[in-house]
Amino acid sequence: MAKVTHEFDLYGKHYTLETGELAKQATGECLVKCGDSTVNVTVVVSKERKDYDFFPLTVDFIEKMYAVGRIPGGYLKREARPTEKATLTARMIDRPLRPSFPDGFRNEVQVVAMPLVADQVHPVDTIAIMGASAALTVGGVPFEGPLACVRIGRDRDTKEFIVNPTYEEQDNSDLDLELAGSATYISMLEAGADEISEEDMLAAMTFGQEAIAAFCEEQKKFFDEVVETNGPLPVREYELDKPVAEVHDRVFAHMDEMKVAIKSADKETRETQVADLKERIRAEFSEEEQDEWSRAIPVELKQLEKHAMRQTVVETGLRVDGRRPDEVRPLYVKGNYLPLVHGSGLFQRGQTQVLSICTLGMLNEWQRLDTIEPIDGKRYMHHYNFPPFCTGETGRMGSPKRREIGHGALAERALRPVIPSEDEFPYAIRVVSEVMESNGSSSMASTCGSTLALMDAGVPIKRPVSGVAMGLIQEEGKTVVLTDIQGVEDFLGDMDFKVTGTTKGITAMQMDNKATGLTPGSPLPRSSRCTSRPTGSATSSAPAARSSAASRTTRVPRSTSRRTAPSSSPAPAHPARRPPTASTRSSRCPSPARSTPAASSPSRTSAPSSRSCPARTACCTFPTWRRATWTRSRTCSTWATRSRSSSSPWTRRARSAWTASTSPRRPRAPRVPSARMTASAASVTAASPTPSVTRVTTVATTAERSAPRAVTTRARNRGRAVCPPDQSPASRVSE
Repeated sequence: MAKVTHEFDLYGKHYTLETGELAKQATGECLVKCGDSTVNVTVVVSKERKDYDFFPLTVDFIEKMYAVGRIPGGYLKREARPTEKATLTARMIDRPLRPSFPDGFRNEVQVVAMPLVADQVHPVDTIAIMGASAALTVGGVPFEGPLACVRIGRDRDTKEFIVNPTYEEQDNSDLDLELAGSATYISMLEAGADEISEEDMLAAMTFGQEAIAAFCEEQKKFFDEVVETNGPLPVREYELDKPVAEVHDRVFAHMDEMKVAIKSADKETRETQVADLKERIRAEFSEEEQDEWSRAIPVELKQLEKHAMRQTVVETGLRVDGRRPDEVRPLYVKGNYLPLVHGSGLFQRGQTQVLSICTLGMLNEWQRLDTIEPIDGKRYMHHYNFPPFCTGETGRMGSPKRREIGHGALAERALRPVIPSEDEFPYAIRVVSEVMESNGSSSMASTCGSTLALMDAGVPIKRPVSGVAMGLIQEEGKTVVLTDIQGVEDFLGDMDFKVTGTTKGITAMQMDNKATGLTPGSPLPRSSRCTSRPTGSATSSAPAARSSAASRTTRVPRSTSRRTAPSSSPAPAHPARRPPTASTRSSRCPSPARSTPAASSPSRTSAPSSRSCPARTACCTFPTWRRATWTRSRTCSTWATRSRSSSSPWTRRARSAWTASTSPRRPRAPRVPSARMTASAASVTAASPTPSVTRVTTVATTAERSAPRAVTTRARNRGRAVCPPDQSPASRVSE
């Protein structure tokens, strides 16, 4: 295939689509650029069909540090496990691609997006979806394309929408909306917002759909150029799993029985009844028929359960648990659930139960991020855990899976707009949501539970945040919107639409649409009304938010702000970005000479510091923990935390006398000698006629320095005093 390049400009940005030069053995390949940011996307489809009852699609987004001109950190100096951002980007590529493949496609598909250049101006995540769509089309893979993804921002001052904003434009935006789909419908949505209204969100979605159509049109022009240069695109034939008419008729003859078995308010009872009915239906087939239709029978049994649930909702107006389409499951809220921890909250909605725990730390405990994006880190972290026991199953416990990372990021994005600024609340905040029981909408329950934990910890959030998951059923030409969907409605329905917000506006959204179409006005207004109910329940049922974090039984870190005055600007809807020129390390770790204590504020919950560094103080979160001391680091001029624990390497080094041969720093004088130390040094000198350099340095300094001097507490704990600037190690040794 000859190289083909198509360049175009849309919404003030320059884009490039290119194929035919790289990765020629892949099924399809496309190099996509936005500005100087470059992503290479490859697609490989297996030649043989897999014996699965699902579509085996794998998407990998591989971050390469050479894309930003950096060598990876760590001992191995190469990229290891995917970062959280890489995992989220892979999920964002997967979600619009998966429903676009035909039903019954069982060949394994792997999409690999590899950013080659990240110019620190244009993000690479949205253009990767356009590259995947172009690679699939060029490779002749059957799917409903072309597809595209756009990010919609909104300027805080002018309120104008921006398509694919740069990092600098995102800093001044109160909306971060990612939309993906075709020219006629939306299949994926991710959003983070600073409590914007429903009308503004719907307007942004409408504007984003128009932008997607424009990018799809440019892809068609690119495909025309490929056909003109290399001839018609390849047409690959893949065998699809088609229903067997005899199996379909025999299985669907039990539709009425399935409608009865699937009706139960208890998840375990419903699953048991459905499993028993499926076993009875399977037993009606002989062993020869089960071997012949080993793939068709499980597929038809799943389709029977799916259509039974959907027809029940459409025909009767009631769901499988007896609720109306707009009815929310019973709520149970309890704050201050655990002792000693900084903050905790238990939130339960139906059979979904989440326990959230909040922990506060010093500002230096923020999470540092090493990615290809110009982002240094974040001080608010939200982690979501979904252990196997929450669904009554056994499984592996270990590192988080992609789903857990995605749900945690959604809850973090939902709560970020209400987290106080660093000037108002100078602490690092970590919230962990432990799913104790799950029957759908566990990510929304973690959002509600995290609000309780933050309030219980004394974090002065702006307003409580809650969330609800909406669903969609399209069956027999009818459409029903469901509120607060449970697991079976999520699995067998057409849409999972999660919305979080406050009484003021929307803070986050996430949608996966399996149907070929979306009406934004249908699920969004009802979901926003439902988010106010959990918020009201949380504020009325939970204890009042603590006015001070220090009111906990467990002591919390005490810290002061880095800046001299609180900032009045609203918090951005994204983590802290890396400044383009100034050093982040120096800006976040000011020296004592440049730092001044922050002005007191009524909303402040921390006490003034008594340490020498006004930007950092000691903390003690549990009585058994050692108090940390802010001292000068051996390797850099910034402030670092060193523990006084007796087992730390720092303490072991401090116990031994300083010597010129072991310390890379400027030599320091030892402590003021006592009479016993002087006598001991004299005896050592008499016994050793040729002392080493280390021994001579110590004895000579001890003998000549007879005038008393003050020794600071920090130096005394380290076992040495500060060396005066007028005394060098060479002069003391020569003496």
